[in-house]
Amino acid sequence: TGGMAGRDLMTLPLEASFAISGGLDEQTALEAITITPAQLLGVADRVGSLQPGKDADIIILDGHPFHYNTFVQTTIINGQVLYEKEKSTYFSHIQH
Repeated sequence: TGGMAGRDLMTLPLEASFAISGGLDEQTALEAITITPAQLLGVADRVGSLQPGKDADIIILDGHPFHYNTFVQTTIINGQVLYEKEKSTYFSHIQH
């Protein structure tokens, strides 16, 4: 969609944080943005949880995944680093 891996990946966790502030527990919120969508899309055999044999695309964060001030530091997809915040000019103006 032309988005940015360091920015756009955080919209789902932000939405989950709103649900948590409304009373949803963190485990259910985490499942709502990981395994539950994978199950609904019929791809839970490949993605949605960390298990042997599944794809393991990874984001490395600098804080709690449901905190509004958390940023993606690194994105790894198919074993390749596709995004590194320190190399991105998009966030260069933010002192974190």
